[in-house]
Amino acid sequence: MRLTSLALLLTVGCTRWNATPVYGPRAEVGRRMLGAPQIEETSSSSVAAGFGGVTAQNAYAGALSGSHDSVKRTHCVQEAQIDYTQDYDMVPEVEHRSYDVAGAVMLGIAGLAIVGIAQSKYNSDQQFYQMDPSFFAQPSSPTGAYVVGGGMMAGAAGWLLYSLGSLPKGTRPAVEHQRKAWTETAYVEATGCGLVPGDR
Repeated sequence: MRLTSLALLLTVGCTRWNATPVYGPRAEVGRRMLGAPQIEETSSSSVAAGFGGVTAQNAYAGALSGSHDSVKRTHCVQEAQIDYTQDYDMVPEVEHRSYDVAGAVMLGIAGLAIVGIAQSKYNSDQQFYQMDPSFFAQPSSPTGAYVVGGGMMAGAAGWLLYSLGSLPKGTRPAVEHQRKAWTETAYVEATGCGLVPGDR
């Protein structure tokens, strides 16, 4: 089952085309006022700071002093339903290339590890056998492990070359132009509250 899944993955790969939305600026296309205008009061504050010098025992120390100013403003606002539209393009991009690269690298490392472990075990068993052939059995050939490990490394190289050279399949899809529309409710500046120009 694992070998079948691996073979299928090597054949299909993960790299493919995917459409990513790229949005343009939104545009207001309509506005409906709700309810009646009302007065909203906002306040802003600022702090002005300075340093004052004092002398104590022939040493200079800086003392921070400051003032706080607050400004209140009144606005005439009214709730409104605002209709917006926004154009966007579905731009085709290549995705999941990193999955193929990472999978190929991991498969190659696993194959190399199999070959390395088999070679190390064979060398160790061969040394013991040469020390006392009557006690230690002759080590078996690591050819099978070499075949498996080498096959995995070859599969990793093929997977990587296939992904980089043949994926994603097909020609690059065309850019699709689309538009979305929605409505938001918000308070906007209005008239009709009886405010004098200086109050705003």
